[in-house]
Amino acid sequence: MKVYHGIAYYIEYILIVTLVMHNFSEIINMVKDTINNLVGFMNSLVPILMALMTSSRKYCFCKFNSTYNIIYNNFYRKYNYNSNFTNYNCVNNYRNCFKYFRQSSNR
Repeated sequence: MKVYHGIAYYIEYILIVTLVMHNFSEIINMVKDTINNLVGFMNSLVPILMALMTSSRKYCFCKFNSTYNIIYNNFYRKYNYNSNFTNYNCVNNYRNCFKYFRQSSNR
């Protein structure tokens, strides 16, 4: 009888682990979908945010700024599927280009 109890215990343990792993895989898929939806929502808000920031004159872009070109070219290429339109004035590195984004002196 002890052999049967041991086998039944391991079978129950395997079934519980299988159910838990299946639930975790579903949760991971839901988290991935949520992150993708959030990134899409943020991508739709960035042009509006930049337009509001420049129109309110609290923040402005320098005259020869490549950050403005990089961000709007990326949106243009993403939504118009035109890969030939690249007008980068600096290396394609956001961290180096965001130093030109400054607070405006007239508030």
